[in-house]
Amino acid sequence: MKKPSRALSFAAICFAAIHPLSAQEAQAPLERIAFGSCLHQDADQDAIWAAVRAEEPDLFIFAGDNVYADTRDKEAFRAAWQKLLDQPGYQALKAETPVMATWDDHDYGENDAGREYPLRATAQRLFLETFEEPSDSPRWDREGVYDAKIFGPEGRRVQVILLDTRYHRSPLVRYPDEANGRWGAYKPLDDREATFLGDEQWEWLEEQLRKPAEVRLLVSSIQVVAAQHRWEKWANIPGERRRLLRLIEDTGAEGLVILSGDRHHAELSRLTDGVTYSLYDLTSSGMTQSNPWREGRPEKLERNRYRVGTLHRGHHFGTVDVDWSRPDPILTLRIVGKDRATLLQHRIQLSELQADPPPTTGPQWRQAEGAVPMRVDGRFHDWPEGRYLRAHEGWLYGRFSLPQGRIGLPASGLGIFIGMDTDLDRESGRAGIFGKGLEAALYLNYPRGEDDYPYATDFLVDWTEDGERYTAAEVGWQLGPTHAARNYEFALPLERLRKLGAFATSRAVRCSIAFIDHESSAVAPLRTVEAVLPAAPAPAVTDAALPEKPVDALRVVAYNVLWGTPQEEPASFARIFKALDADLILLQEWDRERDNEAEVAAWFNEHVADGEDVFAAVAGGAPGWWGGVGVVTPHEVIARLPEWNRVEGGGRDFPLRMAGAVVDTPQGRLLTASVHLKASGADIRSSEDARRAAEAVVVNEMMRGAASLADPDLVVLGGDFNLVGSPDILTRCMDHLDTDGSDLAVAMPARLV
Repeated sequence: MKKPSRALSFAAICFAAIHPLSAQEAQAPLERIAFGSCLHQDADQDAIWAAVRAEEPDLFIFAGDNVYADTRDKEAFRAAWQKLLDQPGYQALKAETPVMATWDDHDYGENDAGREYPLRATAQRLFLETFEEPSDSPRWDREGVYDAKIFGPEGRRVQVILLDTRYHRSPLVRYPDEANGRWGAYKPLDDREATFLGDEQWEWLEEQLRKPAEVRLLVSSIQVVAAQHRWEKWANIPGERRRLLRLIEDTGAEGLVILSGDRHHAELSRLTDGVTYSLYDLTSSGMTQSNPWREGRPEKLERNRYRVGTLHRGHHFGTVDVDWSRPDPILTLRIVGKDRATLLQHRIQLSELQADPPPTTGPQWRQAEGAVPMRVDGRFHDWPEGRYLRAHEGWLYGRFSLPQGRIGLPASGLGIFIGMDTDLDRESGRAGIFGKGLEAALYLNYPRGEDDYPYATDFLVDWTEDGERYTAAEVGWQLGPTHAARNYEFALPLERLRKLGAFATSRAVRCSIAFIDHESSAVAPLRTVEAVLPAAPAPAVTDAALPEKPVDALRVVAYNVLWGTPQEEPASFARIFKALDADLILLQEWDRERDNEAEVAAWFNEHVADGEDVFAAVAGGAPGWWGGVGVVTPHEVIARLPEWNRVEGGGRDFPLRMAGAVVDTPQGRLLTASVHLKASGADIRSSEDARRAAEAVVVNEMMRGAASLADPDLVVLGGDFNLVGSPDILTRCMDHLDTDGSDLAVAMPARLV
């Protein structure tokens, strides 16, 4: 049975658009959309329909090959559709869930067929009859079954666009059997007249993409992003694929995700080249027509340079969940097996599916306005429109975006140079790549000349007045996000800069930003912007100052202590721990050789707690892996999580660095864990990133299992997550771990200047 909250949303909707949605029904926001393809009418469908219904979708979408007719006989065609209608599982689904549908080749009538198929008009009529299209629907008057609907109120609108990639598609041409070893493969059509959609559908699609919506699901029966395999795909007609990508950009359509089928496997593809934001293509195929790899006969993994993760086979369907409760909603893309196991999962923040603002040309004078909170997280929604540099509340903020196709600073191959003219006099200061007039230069992602870590992902600050260079720690800069992204923000503390001799008398600053190619040394200027600085320095803040801890608060500190250095320098670390005065310390890299809980507790008793009782839950590491994660607290530890689990992922199998405990605190029962995920590998395609993703899933599973037993009042998960790659690693860890079943909230770190 469906949950009441969802059942009420669509209680009066019959199946397959028997009647138009009422105004009230159309305003109900969609939270879960399920879709599938490749469903053979003669196959056993009980398990797959039971799994779909168990997910309680608000909408189900047929993405094509909904039956396998492959006939030019009208009655045989009708019989194939009737077998679908007679399926008990489908009957149950359509009685409780709205259904939308488009077709692919086998329910169109012929394998890989396009406009040359002679019964296409008959096929369309049978399709619309099967799905009981209302008599006043425009689909009866169109050539093709394309359609679109918008669900939900303003601010929570989901637009579903169903393309017809069959009715108007130009005939494809295969390579000769012997050519290039590509037997059966389709040649790219360079004919400018070749089309996928036809003129009328292209015009209709442009109209749909210009309609306002927060989330758009573009359903294409064949893959749009994947381009290397030999079968049907949008890359068969490259001009049409380029036209689709341009149309998405030209219409300003944001929040768009592609859903596709056809391939008899499941995968997620992501395109970053030549698009204004990452374009995801989630392929789910098929509900009955995807069989596991044959045992003892491994098959070659199909190439797809855009693939995220790996592909999956076996009977399955896809889902798109939209979490509207967040200020920046999250889309969760999943592939679900017929046994309801999650085979693939990827989270996307809606802000990631938004185009970058247009670049500014020439200097921009803007007076800082209002007490708008700024967060250095790579999301630009808290910036005034058209601003790229801003002085606000004692900080100088800047933002930039990597060029199209570049994701992640270390993997980008680019250095980011920021030349700073602090007196607006182009004749003073030192010459740089932008000419004269630079009083300071900041260089991000600069070559360091070391084999293991060739690029430093921090700022090198060069004040030309005294010729000194200062490290990032000395300047006190912040950069976000730390994971692989295209959009970045930085913040520089003005008071600290003034102490170092910069901006001592400045009322404004001009910044020129450029990219420097590490391989060719080519310089590509991005923009020049200016900001008005505060007339007086911000109030001085003592370097060691900490916010006062409220009486009833629980203070948590996560601290990577760098390869056991507290044992080597006990006095300096003791001073830090005493100043922090934490109720809970989550340690990483304590000491791989000395991981005994009693020894860790004894160190804190001796050096920090002045002989008071300190409790510890520690997980060591295998030799050579710098384990040493631990939970240290003055409150009683009443239970411990398993010391570690072995995790397979990223080509390795070694202990998970995670220590967890249930702690009895004055604020209630606390479930907590200190984790240290795999480091390095900033490229989202790296083995280290795959390893982190695998570890994140295990961390979440262990925390969920512990929460079900401990029934905690508080949950705290912290540590060194090494968020240098995929952006969803953190969300995988914190998924549904709050005591109310929601995700954990991310704690923003305090700025200590």
